[in-house]
Amino acid sequence: MSSLPNTPCGPSPRRTDRGSAIVTVLVLAAVTAVVISGFLFRSAQEARMATRSFYNIAALHLAEAAVEELLHASNTGIFNLANGWTALAGSTTSLVKTVSSGINLSPGIEAVTGQILMRVDNFASSTPTLVAAGVVTIPGQPSIVKQLRVSGTKQIVWSGGVVAADGLTFNGSDHAVDGYDSETGVYDAVTNITDRGSVVTRQCTGDGTARIWGYATRHGSYSWSNRHKVKCPTTPANVDVDPSRMRTDFNVNLVQSTAPSCSKMSLGTVTNSLTLPRAGDSPNWNGKYVYSCSGLNLDSTDVLDIKGPVILVVTDDITLRENARLRIGHTGSTDASLNLYFSGDIDINGYGIDNLLNVPGKCLFWGTHAYRWWYTPSVRFRGWGRHHRCAVYASRCRIRLDDDELHGSVICKNMDFYGTSKCHYDTKLATIASDPNGDSSSAGSSTIRLGSWVELTQPPGSGGAFARDNTAPFNTLF
Repeated sequence: MSSLPNTPCGPSPRRTDRGSAIVTVLVLAAVTAVVISGFLFRSAQEARMATRSFYNIAALHLAEAAVEELLHASNTGIFNLANGWTALAGSTTSLVKTVSSGINLSPGIEAVTGQILMRVDNFASSTPTLVAAGVVTIPGQPSIVKQLRVSGTKQIVWSGGVVAADGLTFNGSDHAVDGYDSETGVYDAVTNITDRGSVVTRQCTGDGTARIWGYATRHGSYSWSNRHKVKCPTTPANVDVDPSRMRTDFNVNLVQSTAPSCSKMSLGTVTNSLTLPRAGDSPNWNGKYVYSCSGLNLDSTDVLDIKGPVILVVTDDITLRENARLRIGHTGSTDASLNLYFSGDIDINGYGIDNLLNVPGKCLFWGTHAYRWWYTPSVRFRGWGRHHRCAVYASRCRIRLDDDELHGSVICKNMDFYGTSKCHYDTKLATIASDPNGDSSSAGSSTIRLGSWVELTQPPGSGGAFARDNTAPFNTLF
């Protein structure tokens, strides 16, 4: 009788190896699932952060758009119900506006929408405060809010003595650019002179000499001759060009002025003495007498008398010869002033401008020339020792002084000093909030510009300098 082989009890070795493999696969699958889910979670989180980062910028753009709308409304006088502006409850100086529809930031993807909220405080003043918020609403996420506070200020055109964007030439000797205060009286080299004179130009040329009692700004790639002294009261006696008064960051963008579009009384071509306003004429909506003429040509003893607040638009050349003069503030005047818009050449040769008020701000010239690459309009003061008290803004003109002393300010494309010409900047011009895009003669002149701005990021009511504004219409946000 044969015996059976001695076989151990328990599972076979092959089945044990197969079970271990299955367990290993399940463990690896679980680990892989955890890793993949981690990656998916991180990917989703990063996608969410990228989305919010993208729309965070969009919210800032909406707030900036609100600031643009506020400035546009300030400069065009459209603070009214027809344009969506309403009075803030309980206030007579603040207006609010909200744009809540029509801003779809992700068409066809998800309903991400935008909203703009605005408030202007002291809207009728020369220094309004603008508060703007841009809001982005993302489904399933908290809204993104950007809020800005902006201070507005009046545009200052006459902020310096001489601005010659393309170049300034001194030909002759003893040229001077300095400052004075017309409120104190007429210019005096001892009793009424300041170091507020300034020259701003790309480059300075010529064989003459100049004394600038104030500041000078030029382009960094052009040198400055020591013949043209730039000084102030604290400049050492042996220093010709005070480095603290010389800048090389020249940057000028002259906006072209435009004549007012309001109705005007036509004078034809003026060739004889005339007094404005004429008897029987009526002022325009702004209290000024607005006229137009096709040319102004006076000679001999002709006088254009300005005895009231006058705006004159001249569409051709202006010429004054011999003893002809443009006189402002003569006997019998009431609030005399002249804003003269011109689109031709000006040649003042002889008696010229007789500003009896001794206030340059009462006689302002505005060049309205269309761009012509082949021709540069000219403005020439041939005073031969005369003193002309006025200010000229002519961004496309070449202005020349021949032995002339101009009390006021000059802003132009190019400027030439000949003989012993001088420019005395009247610092009171800096207080005139005029704008070359309209002046006070046309409705809604662009006079408000950005003063300073900050983003409000601190909690509302925290008392911080950058605390968010949660008064209307922002009370729905914070």
